[in-house]
Amino acid sequence: MTSSNQQLQSYLPLYDTVPQGWQEARQKIVEDLRFISDAVNAREIGWYIQDQVITGKQCFSTVSASGLNDLGRSNVYRTIFRKVIDFGALPNTAVKTVPHGILFNANFTLIHLYASATDPVGFTAFTLPGANSSIEMDATKIIVTTTSNLSNYTRCIVVVEYLLEQ
Repeated sequence: MTSSNQQLQSYLPLYDTVPQGWQEARQKIVEDLRFISDAVNAREIGWYIQDQVITGKQCFSTVSASGLNDLGRSNVYRTIFRKVIDFGALPNTAVKTVPHGILFNANFTLIHLYASATDPVGFTAFTLPGANSSIEMDATKIIVTTTSNLSNYTRCIVVVEYLLEQ
């Protein structure tokens, strides 16, 4: 049996012993395979694509005084989703919006919103928000505001990580 401390780790221990008797060995093998599956499934998934994907990350659920979370259950973690939006060129001292296509309702919780922009001619890049830019989202679109001419940054990728209750 693993300790609760090990249950939240994604590193695999070395398995070098198996009991001699089949029943004890079977139980150990099942427990070890479950631990391996949990560890592999807890890894962050490296897909940054323009579709909703599961990140491999988990987030706590809000727990009330009764010991139950917002879904009426205890000890449940929520799956974090990721979507990448090709934002295109940044604007020249203006506001630009691009639809995100994410279900944004009362069950939506933003975890992380950021963008990176690249100037392929001047060979510079930066992450938004920055000194001359801000990024936000509403129910239908990503909104980037620039306070200087950033139109030479013709490649901008927005990453949204969020929770959805289903």
